[in-house]
Order: sequence, then structure tokens, then C-alpha cells
Amino acid sequence: MSNHGNAYHLAETRLGNPYYLKSWWDISSSSQNGLAFRVWLTPLWVPRKLTVDAFISRITTFSAGMRFRQCMYADNGGTPQGGALLFDSGDILSAANTTFRTAFASIQLPRGIVWVGLATEDAVMTFVRGVTNLIMLPAGSSQPMMEGARFNMGAWGAPTNPCPAVASDPAARPAVLLHIVSIDE
Repeated sequence: MSNHGNAYHLAETRLGNPYYLKSWWDISSSSQNGLAFRVWLTPLWVPRKLTVDAFISRITTFSAGMRFRQCMYADNGGTPQGGALLFDSGDILSAANTTFRTAFASIQLPRGIVWVGLATEDAVMTFVRGVTNLIMLPAGSSQPMMEGARFNMGAWGAPTNPCPAVASDPAARPAVLLHIVSIDE
């Protein structure tokens, strides 16, 4: 099922239900190094009102005992800054070359942009990132002000709610899948 020209489409995968919303146009051949207590965010276009119930990301290298978190923020006029925290996975113990699927209570997302991301506990951990982000949106859609964003947490724990001040960072593009339960419009 495609979004008729949009860079994002509902991707068929081997993870059960074949409908996922993905945050990339193509996967990069290089991974992004995390940094201690850093949250990396990328805009994800939601083509219509959808209900989602799982967040999937991939860690490529890690340090023993290090954790990461998956998160999602509401858009706030083309930036995550000031957007509400919609989802926080809690601590996930990292493992190399592992895809992590975190189920959560269903969340209905409106048509538009949400910001999906990963929080990393150290600088050794790396995650798969997308090559290109929001490059094509339907006419009349608000464009994000940045291709990727990041903020420092200060100390390990839950991401801040609402999203604090962010810095633009085009390298901050975690490759994320959101599992679609239903298309609601």
C-alpha cells in the first residue's frame, strides 16, 4: 500500500501484520554513533489518521550493559520542540545487530508529522539510520523546519515532556517502523 508519491509508504515486512509506516526513503550503508544521554529525532510523515501499536528500530553495535530508549513526539509547527511526548519505551538493554520491537497501548496519530527517535546512553552504540527523510509531502502540508533534530538529556532517564529545545542535525535520522493497527480515515 503506497502513499501515492510520498517518500513514506506502508511497507510490507516479515514482522507479522504487513503494514508499517517507515521513517526513511532508503537505509544508509553507515550507522549513526550515539552519544551519552542524547535523543536523536527524525520527522515521520503520517499520510492519514492512523492507529499504531509498536515501535521497531535496529541497533548495530553496543557496549555491554548499555541501554537505549525509543520515543515519539508530537510535531509543533515543523519542529519537535514543545511537542508532547507520545511514547517512551522505557529502558531497553542493547544488543548488537538486533531489531527491537516494542509494543505499546494503541495511539491514534493525526495526519501530519510526528517525530520518532532513539535515546542513547553512550557513544559506542550505533543505530541504523535513513538516507533521506521528508523530501516529498502532499501539497498544502507543513514542511518540517529540519531534517533531523537532537537534544541532550543531561542524565539518563525518560525523555523530557514536552520536547525541550533541539538542535538541527541532519545525521539524526534513526530508521524506525511504526506498526499500523488501523487506518482511521
